[in-house]
Amino acid sequence: MQNLVRKTIIFAIFLGLVLVITTLYYLRDPIYNKARYDYLSTLSYNQVMANYENKRAVENSTTRAMMIQNLFERMVVVYNHLYPEVQYNWELNLIKSDNINAYAMPSGGIVIFTGIIDELELTYAEVAAIIGHEMGHVILEHARNRQAQENLTEAAENIGSFVFQLLTGSNNARTDGVGDFVSRVLVGLTYSRTQELQADVLGMYLIANAGIDPSAAVSVFQKLGTLESSDSDFRSDHPYSEKRVSLLQKHLPQAKEIYELMTIYQKHGVKENFPYVKPNLQNRY
Repeated sequence: MQNLVRKTIIFAIFLGLVLVITTLYYLRDPIYNKARYDYLSTLSYNQVMANYENKRAVENSTTRAMMIQNLFERMVVVYNHLYPEVQYNWELNLIKSDNINAYAMPSGGIVIFTGIIDELELTYAEVAAIIGHEMGHVILEHARNRQAQENLTEAAENIGSFVFQLLTGSNNARTDGVGDFVSRVLVGLTYSRTQELQADVLGMYLIANAGIDPSAAVSVFQKLGTLESSDSDFRSDHPYSEKRVSLLQKHLPQAKEIYELMTIYQKHGVKENFPYVKPNLQNRY
């Protein structure tokens, strides 16, 4: 009987892994993924913006809005030089709201709420750092990767629940939450934290290449740190700001060199052949 149970468990795990690999391969197919996510995210972004426009919540004619658009356009120019092989529908809108947040859609649509600017009293360079962070999520395809990760999590839950039922004879593995807890702790949180840190670093290099002081990336997360609760680092969906600041400070000297070089080029009116520098994001975070 024990041999039968053992063989059944091995077969279930093997079958589950096959399903996971097949699902991830399908979701990560570049043609399928980009077409699907670009269409859905652009459609969603347009619908959201239409709703904000109907409420007259879009800030687009103020000096602040125009300054932020100018920063954004400079960063898009940098992106087009660093990553010419993949194009996005870059668009940024400033929304009048007390919401202290910003987000980006997979196809390149970005929303910045005025609440985060007003509450933290952000400088334009710090706003650029937030824009760079959101662009980083798009460039690194975090939305699509997260979708694949969620599928992996769901498969892990199903396998864990099935094995739990075989070992205990229980029919309540799903409601017991065993598979859900293990898979989310081991798969979900670590991946999300890594994404945030990668976007931080890439965002810093984007603004440096645009001739914007990269130290603003450090100061903006120091300000965000004053808003965070005292929840444990392990259980948080995002890393503590002190850890984000520490990582950015490690990259700051190199980013500063890029920024200083760009300011020299801009000072002398050079508009072509900028020595843009693509960051290396292969390190673990």
